[in-house]
Amino acid sequence: MKRKTLLAAAAAFGAAGLAAPRRAVAEDVVVSGDEVPRYAEFDNVIVQFMVDSGISAGQLAFGRAGTVLFSHAYGAASLPMRVHTSSIFRVASVSKAFTAAALSTLLHKGGFTMETPLFPYLGIRSALLPSQRPDSRIDRVTIGQAAAHTAGLGPSGDGDPEFAYRKVENAIDAAGPLTQLQFTQYVYGLGLASDPGRTYAYSNVGYFLLGRVIEKASGMPYMDYVRAVLAPLGITDVVLSATDIAGRRPNEVPYESDGDGLSVLEPRTQRRLPLPYGGATYWETFDACSDLATSASSLVRFLGTYAAWGVGARAPGSARAGAMPGTESVVRNRKDGIDYAFVFNKRPDADPFDTPFRRKLEALLDRGV
Repeated sequence: MKRKTLLAAAAAFGAAGLAAPRRAVAEDVVVSGDEVPRYAEFDNVIVQFMVDSGISAGQLAFGRAGTVLFSHAYGAASLPMRVHTSSIFRVASVSKAFTAAALSTLLHKGGFTMETPLFPYLGIRSALLPSQRPDSRIDRVTIGQAAAHTAGLGPSGDGDPEFAYRKVENAIDAAGPLTQLQFTQYVYGLGLASDPGRTYAYSNVGYFLLGRVIEKASGMPYMDYVRAVLAPLGITDVVLSATDIAGRRPNEVPYESDGDGLSVLEPRTQRRLPLPYGGATYWETFDACSDLATSASSLVRFLGTYAAWGVGARAPGSARAGAMPGTESVVRNRKDGIDYAFVFNKRPDADPFDTPFRRKLEALLDRGV
């Protein structure tokens, strides 16, 4: 592996059609990975974006049919760790692609269908809180509706149950994080926003519940089954990321985000923690929707077989984004057969899909690789 250092003021940025970066953040970015001169413009685009957005760590990879053609890692020279192509990043909602893949393999084994009512399948019959009155429609929610975000469950954004976590802990006077069963019962007691199957509304908790379906159908913990699905692809670096900063893995990048929140690790205290490390939610609970960590190159190997969006095989034209405090990621199955993934340790965009950076990346890929 070779490394090179690109100065933020490098004249090469002009070759990518980008404006000169701000001198105020002219920090060196160390680029790791095998040098491929014909792909140098990809480095320029990534480094420019990181400098302009104040991002200290990232990766970009692309390939075809599960074979990685390009994989580079980018890290600010001031980081306490060197960012490699083997470093891992939280991928936020891109975790859902692994859940969809696992679900698709279990569909072929029988035991449930996409029409199977979800909560009855899980054996959930009561809510967590005495004050909750389950919606009369809740037992009609199907596994397929949860996968398609049409179940009527709480949507992401304002009011997302994933980020009401400490509120639920306090409601039952928990000394620490909730169990996944407890959170499943809490979701069972929430009102539906619409009739099951009627309205699309992107839902994190829908995929949280699919993780529990995978455990029920496979008889294995969620992560064990996901690892079994990925083993034939040679992917071994997909892991759960620890909420507690003390649990960060040696090859895992640090996550950066403005702001903090009251601790979900110690809900009986008024301790405040950074949003990525216990001030927002307890990420391990949301393994199947928000908490997986891996590398961009492993994402590309995965995308050669499975859909970026949807349940099943690679789906040309599909894409998925993930954005949480300290995390931004995008994966795409392009129609020309190229798959790509990028990951960063900071969330700079409200919508990772609709950015000048992504359009420049797509334009470079359009030239052919």
